[in-house]
Amino acid sequence: MNTRQIAPLAAVALTFGALSQAAPAQPAPAATLTGDWKASLEVGGATLRLVLHVTPAQSGHSASLDSVDQAALGLPVDSIRIDPAHLHFEMSKLSARYDGDWNPATLQFEGQWQQAANRLPLNWRHAGAAAAGNLPLSEEDRDYLLTYLKKTEDDLLRSIAKLTPAQWTYQSDPSRWSIAECVEHLVLEEQTLFPAINQVVRIPLPGNQARSTRAEDQRIVQYMTGRTQKVSAAESVNPRGSLGSPEEGAAQFSKVREETIAWVRTTAVDLRGHGTANPTFHFLDAYGYFLVLAAHSARHTAQIEEVKTAPGYPK
Repeated sequence: MNTRQIAPLAAVALTFGALSQAAPAQPAPAATLTGDWKASLEVGGATLRLVLHVTPAQSGHSASLDSVDQAALGLPVDSIRIDPAHLHFEMSKLSARYDGDWNPATLQFEGQWQQAANRLPLNWRHAGAAAAGNLPLSEEDRDYLLTYLKKTEDDLLRSIAKLTPAQWTYQSDPSRWSIAECVEHLVLEEQTLFPAINQVVRIPLPGNQARSTRAEDQRIVQYMTGRTQKVSAAESVNPRGSLGSPEEGAAQFSKVREETIAWVRTTAVDLRGHGTANPTFHFLDAYGYFLVLAAHSARHTAQIEEVKTAPGYPK
């Protein structure tokens, strides 16, 4: 779904009626006002998980909203007022606003989501360390991921080192990529995937989703590096012949991969505690998406080695 589908979904909820009288305002701990707040909006029999990202601003706070189940991330919040007693924000793009009061008994803001003429009950709970199960990325997990990112980078660079121009551009037939095209695809894919993962790390795990284990990590890598299943690349990451030499390809790939490695090396984000549904793996946490990124380059390194075994490959 896209962001425009929020409005039609909200429209079918008129039968829900107005929210019963809200609880009196009571103070929330001021220290928890910034950060992520989670809510579930019941709309016509469907449940939409929402995440409100609140950050400090020069004149109070700023915010954005994610509709997780609609894959609509970073929706702009035009104005927000949040204090220990009350939460109010407005989103002109969706013709929506929210007002809620803090309930100390339930530890959440309880109020109404209003979109056009529709009003629905909506409660926001802070996704803090205790609520979201946030944990620091373990050194074992960090080292495992960094090692795999670096290994797959080194393997690719070794595979394309010292290639001649004829080897760099050779195609066994017009339907198959050359080595140059494989490398260009990897550069484009990493430039696309890394920003996408930075959106994933904003979405806390659903309450019923267990944290992934090393066994699941290994299944991701095994699936991604298997060459039996063929996958078509999206048009946006198809090569266009922009890399003129192996040296240029190596430089471009190293640049994007080292940026990824630097981020993983220093991040304080709980990569196991955030994730999204995924059509291939059912669900992937942010850690798993980074493994997909690394394994993707391993997959194409294997493809490059296959190109080298073609009967017409220049010697």
